[in-house]
Amino acid sequence: MPNWCFNHVTFSGDKENLNKLTVALNKAKECEIKENKGQKIHSLDEVKDGYFFDIYFEIQNDFLILQYETRWSPNIEDVSELCREYKICASHEYEERGMQIYGTATYNENGEYTDEQVEQKFLDLIEYDSENDMYVYNGEHWECEDDVIESEYPKWKESNF
Repeated sequence: MPNWCFNHVTFSGDKENLNKLTVALNKAKECEIKENKGQKIHSLDEVKDGYFFDIYFEIQNDFLILQYETRWSPNIEDVSELCREYKICASHEYEERGMQIYGTATYNENGEYTDEQVEQKFLDLIEYDSENDMYVYNGEHWECEDDVIESEYPKWKESNF
């Protein structure tokens, strides 16, 4: 049984292109429900990094927000293909807690991307205090590991590079 990676993607670009992606997402979501399995959304014959599971999306202002899960790791190449195919940009946040994979990828409308994963050296500095049900980083207690990463990783990265 795989670990599940949670993906949150914000697409931006031409409204007509976002609408075309919305049509594809509706079709994929319907197929997922009907077939009870993950879907590919882009038009390539093969899936590169993983199928889209538990698809949820909505339009907010001029953005299309997509949330879904993948097995084990983010499907960066497949999101890249969506950006290229629909000529839109995206920001992609992902996390797979079991394997401590956290990161953000950004894509341009040509599908070119950068991917920045939170480094394991930083994650190793976060301890879990089971007695208090808190995370500890640099002597400070945090309720949520995500909050530590969001707040402290940029500072750590800046001071270590």
